[in-house]
Amino acid sequence: SSSSSPPPVPWEWDIARNRLRFQPGITGAIFGATRETMDECVERKLFGLPATRRRMVEAIDRKRGSTVLFLFNFSTRLLHGMWVPSGGAGFPIAPRAWVKGAWAGGKEVPAPAASGGKAKKGAHSPFPAQIPVERVGPKGLEPLTESAFGPAMNYIGGNKFQLTLDGEQTKKLVALLLGVERTHWDEDEDLGAEEEEEEEEEEEEEE
Repeated sequence: SSSSSPPPVPWEWDIARNRLRFQPGITGAIFGATRETMDECVERKLFGLPATRRRMVEAIDRKRGSTVLFLFNFSTRLLHGMWVPSGGAGFPIAPRAWVKGAWAGGKEVPAPAASGGKAKKGAHSPFPAQIPVERVGPKGLEPLTESAFGPAMNYIGGNKFQLTLDGEQTKKLVALLLGVERTHWDEDEDLGAEEEEEEEEEEEEEE
């Protein structure tokens, strides 16, 4: 519902230490779009994958609180960010999402009447493994070119890369989009780690 609080962002900027700190267990995933579907993904606040990717979307759903989502435009080869899941996955949530002609002017166009009582061919979403999303981070983030984000990817032949991201890959992409230098974040700066570090320092001082 619109009254619900926004989903948590799995990172924060530590002003005192001038560092980007990530939630433990942070992970990520990439969804795809084209020039034709990009606006619909953003305006609907909905990402989707083919039915064959259902398990991937279910895995994202299980880690909703620690997953960062990115949107790759296959037409421009640009990676856009950032989003987090805002609710549970559905298969589908919007049955006509990304059906040609079903979205215009920021809203869904009513389905044309089917003849003979049969469903019109192509009236079902080609990407039924869906999850609702909320954009997070500063407004107006510039997308990343492939020369910038490519080194963080696991390429699996040609220009294809894996859509699931581990913690290190996710941190790299978040930092790149935020424009944070690598020297201002690292593995040891996870949220919640500070207390342990301080205790260790105190013990060392006592010795």
